[in-house]
Amino acid sequence: KTPTLIVQGERDALGNRAAVQSYELSQSIEVMWLVAGDHDLKPLKASGFSHEQHLEAAAIKTSGFLAGRFAGSSML
Repeated sequence: KTPTLIVQGERDALGNRAAVQSYELSQSIEVMWLVAGDHDLKPLKASGFSHEQHLEAAAIKTSGFLAGRFAGSSML
């Protein structure tokens, strides 16, 4: 029931895109996929993305996710 954001690399050995898409996740769980990212969110060089770009995208998404959950709250 708790809104949850998962930031996941498409190549994560602990849960790649194909594996995670087969899970029955709650509607309150949102998954952000990072192209060609591994468990550390590091992409393949051929992807055209850098590790720094992936980390920045994850931070921006997380910030927006939290802001949306705590809008109007004194917790932020």
